[in-house]
Amino acid sequence: MNFSNIHLTRSHLKLLRLKDCTVRNCSFTQSIISDDSYLRHAKFVNVDFTGTLFRDTNLEKAEFLNC
Repeated sequence: MNFSNIHLTRSHLKLLRLKDCTVRNCSFTQSIISDDSYLRHAKFVNVDFTGTLFRDTNLEKAEFLNC
């Protein structure tokens, strides 16, 4: 699955499941990603995470390129 050009600000994303997903040219600013969210093997390319907190999130083998 691929996502691009998504812009979220001040969001609280719970139970987010993005395994083996590619996210490009997006922003998740001043947000919280939590509650056992699963981003394993996800690839983030040119994503702005300014002010975002990751709590109880599986980021094992996730790639962050130009973030």
